[in-house]
Amino acid sequence: MNMTGHVCAIGVSFAFNDGPEDRKGKGVAMGSAVLSMLLTPVFMLYLRRQNAKKLRVKGSPEASALRAKSVEEIYDAHPDFLYTL
Repeated sequence: MNMTGHVCAIGVSFAFNDGPEDRKGKGVAMGSAVLSMLLTPVFMLYLRRQNAKKLRVKGSPEASALRAKSVEEIYDAHPDFLYTL
């Protein structure tokens, strides 16, 4: 997420190249801000669904087998790993 934000910030900075009013740059900056405001609730909904899915299968045999591995080995596939919203 951070990398995407930084790449977009660099791209927007290159759009400010049309004189003192910078209409193109301001439009690109406003468009990227609106896009991020629209995508944030979608991403939060996705993460809530992922958390709910993990909580539903928390006691399953598959989750017990995955629990033997560390978070560093399987990252967010670990059954005890939940996303913070």
